[in-house]
Amino acid sequence: MSDLAFKRGSTLSLAGLTKLPAGTWSATSKIKLISGSKVTLGVALAALGAVGPDGETHSIALSKSAADTASWAAGTAQIDIVFTDTTGNSVPTETFDIVILDTIT
Repeated sequence: MSDLAFKRGSTLSLAGLTKLPAGTWSATSKIKLISGSKVTLGVALAALGAVGPDGETHSIALSKSAADTASWAAGTAQIDIVFTDTTGNSVPTETFDIVILDTIT
């Protein structure tokens, strides 16, 4: 089971750091919902001004609005990210789970 969770009907916002080879990179990401449908997530990727302590070169943030997540069914969904450089090289991440919870209040 995943330790990553959020409540449906709230804004999905995930942020972190990543290591990428030299070059100009972009990223795309989708979440595969319980229904099997795949939804494109907003992605913000930015090169860091200095390399991070573990060699990180970029910050990344994934997002989806509360209005969009309100209809998502509760359960475990899957997310991945694909990084692509300007020469066409693609680097996919491992797929990771996120638990979508019902809002109680």
